[in-house]
Amino acid sequence: MKPSKQFLMLCGFLALSSSAFAQSTKSLEPFGLAGKKVTALAIARQSSASGSFFYAATSEEGVWRHVPAQADTTWEGLGLQDKEISALDIHVWGAGPALFHAPFAGVAPRFENGDSTLVYRYENNQWYAEDSGMARGEILLIRALMSFESGGHLPPAATFAGGSGFVYRSTTSSRAWEQAYFGGVGVTNALAVNRTQLSGAVWAGGETTIFAPWIAKSLDEGKTWEVFYPDLSGDNACDALAVHPNDPNIVYAGMEGAVIKTTDAGRNWQKTGLLNTPVYFYGLALDANEANHIYAGGVIADPNTWALWESFDAGATWREIPAPNGNGAGQGIRSLVADPNQAGVIYIATAGYGVWKYQSAPTSVNDPPSNILPQGFVLAQNVPNPFSRNAAQATVIRYSIPSAQHLKVEIYDLLGKHVATLVDRVQAAGEYTAQWNGKDAVGRLAPSGIYFYRLSTGAKTMAVRKMIVTR
Repeated sequence: MKPSKQFLMLCGFLALSSSAFAQSTKSLEPFGLAGKKVTALAIARQSSASGSFFYAATSEEGVWRHVPAQADTTWEGLGLQDKEISALDIHVWGAGPALFHAPFAGVAPRFENGDSTLVYRYENNQWYAEDSGMARGEILLIRALMSFESGGHLPPAATFAGGSGFVYRSTTSSRAWEQAYFGGVGVTNALAVNRTQLSGAVWAGGETTIFAPWIAKSLDEGKTWEVFYPDLSGDNACDALAVHPNDPNIVYAGMEGAVIKTTDAGRNWQKTGLLNTPVYFYGLALDANEANHIYAGGVIADPNTWALWESFDAGATWREIPAPNGNGAGQGIRSLVADPNQAGVIYIATAGYGVWKYQSAPTSVNDPPSNILPQGFVLAQNVPNPFSRNAAQATVIRYSIPSAQHLKVEIYDLLGKHVATLVDRVQAAGEYTAQWNGKDAVGRLAPSGIYFYRLSTGAKTMAVRKMIVTR
């Protein structure tokens, strides 16, 4: 069957739309370590005059450092090339010109080769084993590291490590680890603190032995814990956490298939606009200048594929950031960090394409003040995408129009055949949503595959986007 003329017109417009979108995200650019599998990223905040130091952990190629004075793609190898590095954190203390930092690396030791070290610390241009107090029979690898930052003349604050069912704490006074044990609830995948506020609040997340997600908080630096079990139905896990810098009651969690949040310190967990996706969200980051600007990244598990989203409204709505190289296969995201000195800038660790830098452009579907109308036609990427036609939750399409008019939102298949009409009426200027449940005009489930959705007024196409429907 030949594609219809209407389909060819759709493709032509889609190409123009894709080109315009590519220009709007042209600040997505390589940041070095090309071709390497980067497992974790961390930034050591420095004074505004000297910028920040960047550290990256790679899979069996060691830890690397980038300093502000070097070119953006220049990284220095620091060693640990023969280690499988699974976590990275930078311990920061001091102030002004006397601001110091030391990297920590968590590894998966090769016990069969006599290698049992779980944590290394980098100091005086050398790595030292620093896992005294950790029980080898209880923890097989470190999955997460996190520390507070202390300022002024205060000594370095506590560091935390998470692994197979335990959280450990280390203080500079002892340089040894002690268990901050909160019950044998399974695996610890994520840790988070408000780094610059020594409130004692620590968050941890992971999965139980029966593959249910758990999230826990401690308000006394790990001495006691309260555990929460968000209900997302089925197998799940918490893989990333981010704490609001100004409100300790607000915490975001990256899960398998969704990003959720709490606004009351964990008592209740709410779903954000990112839900029912095939993504394992391994990275969360909050804009250094605007805490309601959130980034969520991860992996579409089969294959290991790039998935990156951002929200400008505290998770209510999200827009997708396309992969820099084609379809993103082999570029799964393992970690995100926000630049502490630049608003709207994050750094992205990929599983095979090194580190990328993303400079966010202003959203075109942000919530405007009530007295300001949208300046043009906007058609956002549907969420979730891909989405399952069998899911209870429909995919959501957001769009905005600058003036009152009759408009349509329609679905077409890959050959240009009309599948469904979601909107066909006069609407006032403003922002709207349409939902598609994966069914055609007569209520049959549409086959899995690629579809187009179109926003039009009369016979004039205003915008077209592509979506993927799975079984």
